[in-house]
Amino acid sequence: MRAVLVLAYSMATLVACGGGKPAASPGGDGSTRVTRFALAPDAFKVDKVGGSDGSLDPDGIPDAVFDVGIDGPAIGVVLLANDANGKPIGQWDTLTGSDKFPEGSGLYSSHGDSTPGLVLTENGQRLNHNDGSISPLSGHHDVMVYAEITDLEAAKSVELILVTAESRLVRGTRIPLGGAAPK
Repeated sequence: MRAVLVLAYSMATLVACGGGKPAASPGGDGSTRVTRFALAPDAFKVDKVGGSDGSLDPDGIPDAVFDVGIDGPAIGVVLLANDANGKPIGQWDTLTGSDKFPEGSGLYSSHGDSTPGLVLTENGQRLNHNDGSISPLSGHHDVMVYAEITDLEAAKSVELILVTAESRLVRGTRIPLGGAAPK
């Protein structure tokens, strides 16, 4: 997967050097898209993921949980938290180590080793590899996405973003998050 991401990033960099800009699409190319994104009923009641890159084991801190529909192809998943002004203040993703996002993508971080991971499950089975990455997703997937979001005072909204093999970012709907955790 890293080889695919490095190749896709290199292709995006070549486009950017030629005056182009990495694509950040609101709806994808008609095939890659987020079809559903909602806070799940068990949000902040379960623990499936730790708070650092590649930490896929429970750590005692309840996680934000999202019910998500994905139409692939996609090679990565990003959860982006925004403050009240829409500015990115946190990022969780399935990229790991030196995997990079396209420059100018408007995310909180530009590479995988500086962000906490996400756990994705489908039909109760974890989709992540041991390093936190996922195999490319094609077709439709109904998944639960787990992230350890601890700064709920500042995180007012979240957005799910898919990464394509061409290094495009396909953005889903932004949903409110502030005040979601139980008191």
